[in-house]
Amino acid sequence: MLRRVAPRRFPYRRVKSVFRTKGTRGDLFMNRRDSIRILALLLCLIFLFSCQSLPDPEEPVSTDPSLPAETCSETETFPDQTEASSFEETEEPPPDVPLPPISLSEFTRGSEGSNELFLYGIQAEADELRLLLESYPYRITLLAYSTDGKRALSYRKKDTYHSACTIKAAYLLYVCTVLDSGEESGETELEYGERHYYEGSGRVRFSEPGTRFTIEYLIRQVLSISDNSAYRMLLEHFGVDGYNRMLWDIGASSYYLAPDTMFSGKASPVELLRIWNAVYEYLGSDAEHAPLYRSSCTDTDHAYGAMTLTDYSYSHKSGENLYRFPTTNDAGIVWAETPYLYCMFTDTAYTEEKQEQINEIMRQVHRLMKPESESEVPEEPSGESGRSCFINEYFGVEKESILSWLTSHESDDYYLGTPFGDQSIVFNSDSCMRPNGRFRGDDPHMTCTGFVLDVLMESSGGRSEDVHRLAREIVDLCDQNDWMAKKPIDYYRNEMNAFYWGAFIQHFEESRINYTEYQTISELLESREAKKGDLLYFIPNNTVYSNNELGYACDEFGNIIDCHLGFYWGSDNSGEDLFWHSTVDGLTGYPMDQTAGAFNQIGPICPPSAYFSVLLVPLG
Repeated sequence: MLRRVAPRRFPYRRVKSVFRTKGTRGDLFMNRRDSIRILALLLCLIFLFSCQSLPDPEEPVSTDPSLPAETCSETETFPDQTEASSFEETEEPPPDVPLPPISLSEFTRGSEGSNELFLYGIQAEADELRLLLESYPYRITLLAYSTDGKRALSYRKKDTYHSACTIKAAYLLYVCTVLDSGEESGETELEYGERHYYEGSGRVRFSEPGTRFTIEYLIRQVLSISDNSAYRMLLEHFGVDGYNRMLWDIGASSYYLAPDTMFSGKASPVELLRIWNAVYEYLGSDAEHAPLYRSSCTDTDHAYGAMTLTDYSYSHKSGENLYRFPTTNDAGIVWAETPYLYCMFTDTAYTEEKQEQINEIMRQVHRLMKPESESEVPEEPSGESGRSCFINEYFGVEKESILSWLTSHESDDYYLGTPFGDQSIVFNSDSCMRPNGRFRGDDPHMTCTGFVLDVLMESSGGRSEDVHRLAREIVDLCDQNDWMAKKPIDYYRNEMNAFYWGAFIQHFEESRINYTEYQTISELLESREAKKGDLLYFIPNNTVYSNNELGYACDEFGNIIDCHLGFYWGSDNSGEDLFWHSTVDGLTGYPMDQTAGAFNQIGPICPPSAYFSVLLVPLG
């Protein structure tokens, strides 16, 4: 049975009892306890009244003689108060207290930045970014988050888009964790079949059915050039159940995949940022396949959200959809002193004109995310305006240091014998500068440009990061000034692409780099102008005779058309035919007798394909 409880009433009777009279003398007297209470109340009122009548010590004393005597005294002064007042007027306000770090969970779950630009912990002026966003004719979402939580930026973060190929970063994270667990081996070979064919990016689709590829090779192809057929092969092999469970743990359900699907129709940029935070944590771990993941997606092409960066490397995965759901997306990690995550989605298909608009916006995003400690203006290249500059002067490296470093290793295998690598190599700084001397037993390989840049960095006297930054600036200069003509081969947009070095060198008026062009190797040697350590750059003959099975343009001898870079290693002004370089293998017909294998070597001067001319780029 339920019991009914009456509501409690305010105890007014207790209040009245304080003033109620007691005893035998009627209503004129109260008991002793009540008298003491009333007396205490009166004393409190008297004290408060007396305090209000005292002068305020913070108010200055008036000395106006027209005021009554009781408010003005010629002898009454307050020197201490006067000095304190003077000090307060000149004292600078205390500096702003920095905001506490914001967690990624708090940043991604909050409503700030849903429709307007939201900045957290960023002191730099952002008016230019606001103007660019207001004038941008399409829908765009921006997210950036410093891994220490001290900086964050968002704009329209609640919008959703077609995932396009950004989903591959999440799926390959899952694949790598499966390999780390030992359930699968990266050396396992998967067989390509017609069912795996998919239009768009990639090389695997050009393969004959029955061709077998290792899982590690497919990972590199998916992350580096977004190979759709390789992605299909991995999806078929690894499935989606474990992948979806991983996304549940991350908090990225909009990137779920159903069986027999490849993309997500309504992907959340916020959830993609969480995925890249998981990638960042993975790359910072000691997981076995973390280096493979990082090298495969670092400084690769089509970085729609990071291609304006010159100071830092970046790991990323972009995506674009040209058809039913137009979109251009990119997300990843910028490896600044304090790394930060970024994410950019827009609902328009890629064109060069639209990309320029995106570049202007992302340039401002990266400026705002850059810590103050890294905001110094980069030094201009050495060399006075109007005169030539030697290539080593641009990098700030002494010629003697370069020669000393190379000479110290011309008889050992620190560089010599390092494999060039096979077709699975992704051409970026992590994978192209792995000489035997530092990566023995750990997948060493080195391209021609990787060899030259590694030598410059190792000869810099502790300035390797500055040298690397200047190499990345070459890419930015070429892109900004349209110095690069599109070549008939697939190339990557980073400092490992020797075509950028050639374009930079040849624009003499702007770069001021000194060089001499020769039509043939014989003409170069007969001139006797080359000195030990000078760079040789080969401009390829771009006449295309065929395409190989991977889709690469080839010369008349079947060689992939490519430029080349290395060090002349003959004695000074001797005309000696010696060249120190990392070269490729498999030359057929031209010049077959000069090919000694795909590794770093000292031998006759030899380009990888038919060439148009050779540039002698002296050191000074």
